[in-house]
Amino acid sequence: QYGQAPPPQQQQQQPYVTPANKQAEQEIMLVRWLQQEMQRVVALIGTNGDPTPAQARTLLTSYCHTVTVTIPFSPPDVKGTVISSFRAANWDVPQRKPVAGSPPPRRTTVRA
Repeated sequence: QYGQAPPPQQQQQQPYVTPANKQAEQEIMLVRWLQQEMQRVVALIGTNGDPTPAQARTLLTSYCHTVTVTIPFSPPDVKGTVISSFRAANWDVPQRKPVAGSPPPRRTTVRA
């Protein structure tokens, strides 16, 4: 019928994006948590030295999970920033594993 919206199965689905005010709250909470975590990890590295590859993998897997659960429907610019930040530490967020062919994360890559 003319002038009516097509049935739901024919409508194009737009990807869900968290509302801006909620997104901002979640991002602020996440940044604070990550700052605290980085201080904790830097202190541990100062005391115990670089983590083993297994420890680094566990840490980055945990961070990746927390980030993607906290801000699951981020706008593309936020998602791109998060992915590139993890990539700087040799971690592939979409694959949830080290970047192919990269060395294990070390103190310098995690601090970056």
